[in-house]
Amino acid sequence: MRNRKANVADQLEYEDRALLELFSALEDPDLDRVEHGRVVKLFVERLAIRESAVEIIADRLARLPDVAGVASGLRVRTPERRRMLDRLEELTRGVAPPNIDQAQDVDGAIEQIKSALLADIEMDRREVLPAARRLLAHGGRRALPSSSYVLHHSPLHPGAHPVRWYEHVSPVVWIHAVYDYLRNLPVAGVKPRARVTIPRRGEVESGR
Repeated sequence: MRNRKANVADQLEYEDRALLELFSALEDPDLDRVEHGRVVKLFVERLAIRESAVEIIADRLARLPDVAGVASGLRVRTPERRRMLDRLEELTRGVAPPNIDQAQDVDGAIEQIKSALLADIEMDRREVLPAARRLLAHGGRRALPSSSYVLHHSPLHPGAHPVRWYEHVSPVVWIHAVYDYLRNLPVAGVKPRARVTIPRRGEVESGR
């Protein structure tokens, strides 16, 4: 996602692909503890970006009558999606990759959300992304924020509740996101990576 013209819909499409790859990587029995821990960390990070992208798109779709129904469907699921993210963030917060899934069943928690997340990703493909493209066709590039904006406004622990009024205030969300990354150390920096390489058998994740 290094294209400066990439928008939040492009980022959502990227995150969906990344999460599917991460699900596959987590099933690889040859990953050692460090590699497995990195995959889990990436999973939580990419899930947070996906959630922010979905919420931003829902907000924009709600303004256009012919796609407002898609926005309603996304908003109904917001507390549950956030609950899934919050739970994983709590299990991995401040835990170094080699120690993940040692004291707590992180893999089990990911498995519990798998079917719901896969259904959400399929909904993105069938409904959300086509609706976002229609929004762009209607309002031009300014109809959706950039992918860079999403990467800077993706809290790891958003709270399991509907989007509140102050979460539409950009500086508030940015501070929340930075705070979550700081308290989740050790991680590489205070914002998500723009793109990732999934660790597989001795490989390491890419830089930012």
